[in-house]
Amino acid sequence: MTHGRAGVSVVLCTYNGARYLPEQLESLARQSLVPTELVVRDDGSTDETASLVAAFAARAPFQVRWTCNAERLGPTRNFGAAIADATGEFVALCDQDDVWLPEKLERVVGVLTREPNAPFAFSDATVVDDALRPLGYSLWDSVRCTPEVRAALRHGGAFAALLRRNVVTGATLVFRTKHRERVLPVPHEWIHDGWIALILSTLGAPAPVEATLMLYRQHAANQVGARRRSLLRRVQSPRRYFGSTAREAERQFELLAGRLTELGAPEARLAGAKVRFLRERAALHSSVVARAPEVLRLQLRGEYLRYADGVRSALKDLLRPER
Repeated sequence: MTHGRAGVSVVLCTYNGARYLPEQLESLARQSLVPTELVVRDDGSTDETASLVAAFAARAPFQVRWTCNAERLGPTRNFGAAIADATGEFVALCDQDDVWLPEKLERVVGVLTREPNAPFAFSDATVVDDALRPLGYSLWDSVRCTPEVRAALRHGGAFAALLRRNVVTGATLVFRTKHRERVLPVPHEWIHDGWIALILSTLGAPAPVEATLMLYRQHAANQVGARRRSLLRRVQSPRRYFGSTAREAERQFELLAGRLTELGAPEARLAGAKVRFLRERAALHSSVVARAPEVLRLQLRGEYLRYADGVRSALKDLLRPER
């Protein structure tokens, strides 16, 4: 069933996406809530991506606006440019290799319409392989977006929860276009979804949509994946945040604290405290024996719980190999 237009701009960034793009475009055409427009930003594809988009535009049930960047921007800057091009009331971020279920836009935009104070909404997804076969877990399972985390997001603890760990995946994210000046430009040091979610969470409680509304494809070329890992592997892996090392994460949160200060958001203080915590983690002693009391001090001060993944992060720091 097609409802009245809600002014939805679907923002799709492409780069050599010809293998999977047709399935995604077809899933956009089958949406029960027809978007106002599809804004496509291509980052210099050398395959058939451009011709696929042109063919789709000729028969799509909505306007398709396509731009090819004069120079490579990379995913973060490309999404920023595409978001700036959107004209709808809502921006729905879209990856080139997924498949949306027909009710995705209707469900997520419907929640935002019913909850006018929610700055953004996001849903769960079924994680699938390159042939769209389910892998037996959901996107929220992968990022540990637990009922407790979702309750914190809904009831006033969104910024603090996302400061510990991002659980908002861009491919599921829809936000109100009126807020984009707060998030743009997205610093190239960040992945766009983490930045957008943190900045917008300072405006109010987001709306997690309790449904799997898309097929989130896993394949060798994913920029950021949703692979399930055992607790042991998580503990033994290098310290990372949004795919970054501790030093890189320190720079990311310096930029976040700076933007929030410019915006006059009180959460800038928490972001600054996260920077100091990351600085201490990055400076932990290379020797396990000397590192243990440093990790214990951070744990006793409650900083792993406030700014990281609790005991899991403390164990990760304690057990990482000596340099």
